[in-house]
Amino acid sequence: MDTSTHVISWGILYILHHPEVARRIREELDSKICGDRIVTLDDKNKLPYTNAVINVFPDPYKFKPERFLDSEGNLKKIEEV
Repeated sequence: MDTSTHVISWGILYILHHPEVARRIREELDSKICGDRIVTLDDKNKLPYTNAVINVFPDPYKFKPERFLDSEGNLKKIEEV
């Protein structure tokens, strides 16, 4: 298994074990992406929680995507994390 596939598999596994995270991703996608269209790179800034989930986190033993969000729910810049 190559590295990308391995990382994606672990990411999916973490999300499956944390249904509250999956719910928040779904809610964010439903509220920010209109219709059944495909999410594009142009949507990145509209999806701070989803971006927080897919970031590599500093404490790999704790799955807490919220660490990448500021107090207003916006995605922190990398240097802030």
